[in-house]
Amino acid sequence: MEDNRAKKLLDSFVDRLKADKRLEIAVYCGLGALCLLLCLPAYGGKKQKEEAKDTETVQQDDLEQRLMDTLSCVRGAGKVKVMITYETGKEKIPAMNTDITQSSTYNGEGENRTESLSPVTVYQNGENEAVVLMERQPTVRGVIVVAQGAADISVRMKLQSAVQAVLGVEASRVEVLEMGINGTEE
Repeated sequence: MEDNRAKKLLDSFVDRLKADKRLEIAVYCGLGALCLLLCLPAYGGKKQKEEAKDTETVQQDDLEQRLMDTLSCVRGAGKVKVMITYETGKEKIPAMNTDITQSSTYNGEGENRTESLSPVTVYQNGENEAVVLMERQPTVRGVIVVAQGAADISVRMKLQSAVQAVLGVEASRVEVLEMGINGTEE
């Protein structure tokens, strides 16, 4: 009965398509766009993965550059260089699916319960990929700031406290040093 009903619906849809040329063109355009959307990610999937690997490094370099630009604006700091080291990389937290299996004996004396976790995946770019709930930024191990004006203790303290505020690290993880002759522009 279901097959008969589905066949009737399909036949009425085809008859409607034949009667209305605008609808027929719209359906063909929609199917073409759908095919294009399905084919493009599979074709460019490898390039996207390579770009994703480099994205983390670019973001870290961008953070260093932004911090250098900002710190060099502090009165008396002069030219500034910054190096940030990380303990961990960016961490992705996947969505997890919990499967619970319960069984009991026939006489009801014993019960067994098993839980298992598995990541939730979606089919994308020709393969199954985990659904990411959130991403944690890398943990900062330490920061070195080298500045021309770091000989002045007040400038040094301002630079250290600015780095602490931006990166959320304690003072023991930030080292502010005076720039030597090799670091200056000639």
